[in-house]
Amino acid sequence: METLETRYNAVCDALKALVESLRILRNPVFDGVDLHELIRDSVIKRFEYSMDSFWKYLREYLEKEHNVVLIVISPNSVFRACVTVKLIDPNEFDKLVAMVKDRNLTSHTYNEDLARLISERVEGYYVLMDTVLKKTQK
Repeated sequence: METLETRYNAVCDALKALVESLRILRNPVFDGVDLHELIRDSVIKRFEYSMDSFWKYLREYLEKEHNVVLIVISPNSVFRACVTVKLIDPNEFDKLVAMVKDRNLTSHTYNEDLARLISERVEGYYVLMDTVLKKTQK
């Protein structure tokens, strides 16, 4: 079983990769070639991985730090428990639920318009995950 520290480090690594892709997405020209679509798809994949690592870390954090054992293990049940222990507020919960919906859409279908729309939301999701993650280290 992974330690909480190992999971935390995995989330940090995933978010670090995600923010690097977001930086490149903002300036996508390389040797005169527009790499926007390629980088956008990379951002979406890194977002999916980051989100998965994030909620799994929070699940373990709740177990270790708050003795919360969940019967149903899903991202939304983990986020609900985070509200209960006051790690996140109801507004953050709503944003996290929206993030899960977007993650599920991107991982199960590919649609150019959907990819464009969700890639525009990823930076906000990054900021939210990073903010919540930092709260676990206080």
